[in-house]
Amino acid sequence: MDITRDNVDVLLDARRIETAMSRGRWWGIRRNGKTRTWKTDPKRIVIPYKFGLKGCSQITESDFDAAGVLDPQQYRVAVTK
Repeated sequence: MDITRDNVDVLLDARRIETAMSRGRWWGIRRNGKTRTWKTDPKRIVIPYKFGLKGCSQITESDFDAAGVLDPQQYRVAVTK
């Protein structure tokens, strides 16, 4: 399953997105604020998230490719058990 601009908020709210860490490990991420978009530039998007105890980052429009899919080397849908 690909993570697109259309389903990124739903998957993030469900805590089903993981990000790549060092040494081949994957950590689950969770929302750290609301998704910001701009009326003047609809392509621009910022989604803050946090991981682990103190780590935080954000998903921006540069993380999506031309087709609107998040980079699969950096983000993936968590495997459900």
